[in-house]
Amino acid sequence: VEFVATLPDIRNLKDGLVVTELMYHPRNPGAEEIAAGYSDDDFFEYIELKNVGDVTLDLRDLRFTKGIDFDFATTDIISLPPGGIVLVVKDIGAFEMRYGEGLPVAGQWQASDKLDNGGERLKLSFGAGEAVRDFTYDDVLPWPVAADGSGFSLTLRAPESLPDHAIAGNWSA
Repeated sequence: VEFVATLPDIRNLKDGLVVTELMYHPRNPGAEEIAAGYSDDDFFEYIELKNVGDVTLDLRDLRFTKGIDFDFATTDIISLPPGGIVLVVKDIGAFEMRYGEGLPVAGQWQASDKLDNGGERLKLSFGAGEAVRDFTYDDVLPWPVAADGSGFSLTLRAPESLPDHAIAGNWSA
């Protein structure tokens, strides 16, 4: 008997799961947010993922391994239906205070992590490191500079077309 290990088929993840929004440099906190203990804009960072495919996706083996550290195995949101979105945030309390409650937040990434305001590499991995999404964003032209501290996020254009996340022209503020 011979056993040959192969990688699992993650085609549905690669063909369906996209990073649709990055709030990497939020506007500064207001007086009410500062009074609540959120003295830095980093508290309000988030990443949004969307299933643009036509099958429900299993998220349990996904992790952000570059940029931030977050493991979907630690959350209650383990699947994402077609058209569904899920958020990973820096701080749940700050996120809900600024953006509202009741949104599909999977959880918060490690407290010591933050999205780099000057741009960085983000990698969403399956298992031990097989890339589902792996790209670098930036805060200088040709990237949308309005997303750099003005209160706007980077938003992926036409996510259903599975655009290359690494191309600045595929993002808007």
